[in-house]
Amino acid sequence: MLDFDHREPVARGGEATAENLRLVCRAHNQYAAECSFGAGFMERKRDAVRAARRRAAPRAERRSLSNYCLTTARSASSASPAAHSSPGQSPSRV
Repeated sequence: MLDFDHREPVARGGEATAENLRLVCRAHNQYAAECSFGAGFMERKRDAVRAARRRAAPRAERRSLSNYCLTTARSASSASPAAHSSPGQSPSRV
């Protein structure tokens, strides 16, 4: 995977222009960030992102389950009686 990297970090006065961008692999992007901002600073930033993803994951799973339940309930309630009868049989009235 390739990342966009600012040759001169925007946080250090670099411009957000095409001329200041380059494509580098993830490892070299992180290495350049550590060289510019320090390994400790970047590790804290990465830890913060990991923690945010862990907090967001259970909510995403709940939304996914909730959407599944809603979709299943809608499908079941909108199914026609003919869908539940065997071929060659007429649907029964309830």
